[in-house]
Amino acid sequence: MKFSSLAIIASSGLILAGCSLLPQAAAPSPQPTVETSMEASPTTETTMELSYTLADIAKHTTPEDCWMAIEGKVYDVSNFGDTHPGGDTIYTGCGIDATELFNTRPMGPGTPHSDEARSFLPNFEIGILAQ
Repeated sequence: MKFSSLAIIASSGLILAGCSLLPQAAAPSPQPTVETSMEASPTTETTMELSYTLADIAKHTTPEDCWMAIEGKVYDVSNFGDTHPGGDTIYTGCGIDATELFNTRPMGPGTPHSDEARSFLPNFEIGILAQ
């Protein structure tokens, strides 16, 4: 008798599991479409990097939403002016290929950024510049 009660409970659990009245997970919201490229890393793993055009970057031109390209990579430096040693001058590169600005610092000493400054770039990297 105990066995048949378990069978009924188990089978009713299966029926409930397939019931459409149970809460369903919300469908994920659609994400913006971006070109992607597949590159193999030295460890033979495959990674996917997002690829952005200059037109994509040109949509991000304010201190609160600032993207720039430097040497073929795309960086999101939104709101970084408060901690950037050069202050708000970083926002001069918003929405453009800022390679020349980064390498010449025309509003500063006119010299390239230091190796230390370059070491921070990966923290802001969001993708690569589409060719």
